[in-house]
Amino acid sequence: MRITRTDVVAGIIAGLICFGVLLNLPVWAMFIGWGWYTALGSEVSVFKKAIPAMFVGYIMSAISILAYTASSDNVFVLVFVVGITVFFQMLTLKNKTFSCALASFNGYSCLFAVYSAGTFPMLSTSMLWDFNNVLIALLWTGLANTLGLACGYISVKLSKQR
Repeated sequence: MRITRTDVVAGIIAGLICFGVLLNLPVWAMFIGWGWYTALGSEVSVFKKAIPAMFVGYIMSAISILAYTASSDNVFVLVFVVGITVFFQMLTLKNKTFSCALASFNGYSCLFAVYSAGTFPMLSTSMLWDFNNVLIALLWTGLANTLGLACGYISVKLSKQR
């Protein structure tokens, strides 16, 4: 087995992004974004494929979270709303701009995870819907996933022989 420049660069960048925990960034979501960059071809065009689709996932997830919190965590509401939002998410995949299923579905699950874990700058709230925190979690998730895409781009650029 031969160690390559790519192996070293990836290791260094992976270590560095762990500093994100100091900002309460969901580092795991950054790794997911990096994975998208790699899985979708490791080219600049990945940003154009992934970002619109991930935001569809975030929006559908946000609708589900808002409905669930507004229902006082009624699991039947969650089941119903997730079913409906995923149905509409499937329809968006038929549009070329939003057709990246990997980023769309990961976006949905990443927002659910970030919100549930509270790994975002949370506001204290007395609102039933918790709209402000869902919006902040959506933006925080988007930042983490996009930083992950950027890490993928940087790792490819730094790995190339000059």
